[in-house]
Amino acid sequence: MPYKPVPEPRKGPRKHLTFAETRAVMRQAASTGVFEHVLVRLLYEVALRAGEISQMRLDHLKRLHLNPAQLYLPRGKGSAAGWATVSPELAQMLTQWVQEHHRIADVAVAAYADPARFIFPGYARNGKVRGVTRQTVYNAVRDVCLAAGVDRSVAHPHALRHARATHLFQEAERQGLDARSALKTVAKLLGHRSAETSWEHYIAETGRGREVADAAFRRATEEDFE
Repeated sequence: MPYKPVPEPRKGPRKHLTFAETRAVMRQAASTGVFEHVLVRLLYEVALRAGEISQMRLDHLKRLHLNPAQLYLPRGKGSAAGWATVSPELAQMLTQWVQEHHRIADVAVAAYADPARFIFPGYARNGKVRGVTRQTVYNAVRDVCLAAGVDRSVAHPHALRHARATHLFQEAERQGLDARSALKTVAKLLGHRSAETSWEHYIAETGRGREVADAAFRRATEEDFE
């Protein structure tokens, strides 16, 4: 596919949660409750959006018992959905949530017996069960972040997704990986279908200038994302 430069983001580097702030948010979420803890972990570890969390159903947990554990990630905004390996800690949190909230002992069995049940249920005005609303997720994460002492500008769910991307870019640089490898890693985590989207994140998250970022994107062709 021919290379086409992408316009540089106008706002430049965005404010993001540091490693220390992210750890503080994690600790605060753990002390707040299982719901808040698993929400924050999903938003950061697998970089889900709030709206994607509301779509999660028990069917998405049917590989959670495997080693390594896998979780189906529903994606929005044109991102690629699919199965992803998750940490034992996140797998345990999800298992604990389902067992306590849904009163289900065997998550794997429930995933097949009642696949359409929402993992995080909410209720419409007519009483119909639906996924938890994005506003509920937003409020829960905002309260946890503010209680952890982070700035209000990053006290929202999407800040955790951005933080994950930023930290991966920073870790790649510490390990001496080239920008192409970093772009591929972040693209896979965030579910990007296009190298162009990851390129925009690369500039926004790292604050790199156009020359460095543009050269990195030129090497990360669309073939890397197929």
